[in-house]
Amino acid sequence: MLTAPVLCRCGGETERAWLSKAPCVVGDEIDITIKHGLCSPEGEPVRYRSKAEMRRVAKERGLVNRVEHRGSSGSDKNRHHHTTRWI
Repeated sequence: MLTAPVLCRCGGETERAWLSKAPCVVGDEIDITIKHGLCSPEGEPVRYRSKAEMRRVAKERGLVNRVEHRGSSGSDKNRHHHTTRWI
């Protein structure tokens, strides 16, 4: 892949230097036990080994993954920078 040279403020040409690896793909594998929502029909916890499997079961049951990020009062930002309520 050829790219046009980029001019520097000093008037010279810059050259792209790749200093890190290319972005990687996030894997599908997990190891999680679900006790609520995606549990077995008998109410027993179920162990999931892939996100795709969890998504498939949720779709079959008509469930939607929803996370609500609530900010501090009067602000759209959470002062702790993390989720405070999971639905």
